[in-house]
Amino acid sequence: MLLSSAGARCVIAQAQLEMPDYSALRASTGVLAVQIECEAPSDATQLLLQGPGLSVSMDQQLQLTVYNTATGTRPYQTQAPLILTINQGLPLLAGLGVNGSQTLRFSLTAKAGQWVSVGTYSLPLTLSLRPPLP
Repeated sequence: MLLSSAGARCVIAQAQLEMPDYSALRASTGVLAVQIECEAPSDATQLLLQGPGLSVSMDQQLQLTVYNTATGTRPYQTQAPLILTINQGLPLLAGLGVNGSQTLRFSLTAKAGQWVSVGTYSLPLTLSLRPPLP
């Protein structure tokens, strides 16, 4: 995951993704934790998430489409993707407003019934901060 910060008043200090092993027989839930540190409690910024596999579901949830990294083929040719939902993550597409230092936690869910190949799945994502829009 690539991290970047615009403006020196707030920075992304750490981003961590924890996701358990997935089985199609049951849903798996993990967490994306983003620690933001600001110089003052009143400092405002916006947190953005960008990447090629991001989309919005029919029920207005932010989804990540990830592919198995071990196959050596282009994702769209032969493999079924694993779909993850970032619960309450939709504001990350336009810029989630953040004030002062804090750690944000977003629940990630891989729904049951996704029959995918065994292996490691990945997706290049960028978390960035920008000044709040006027």
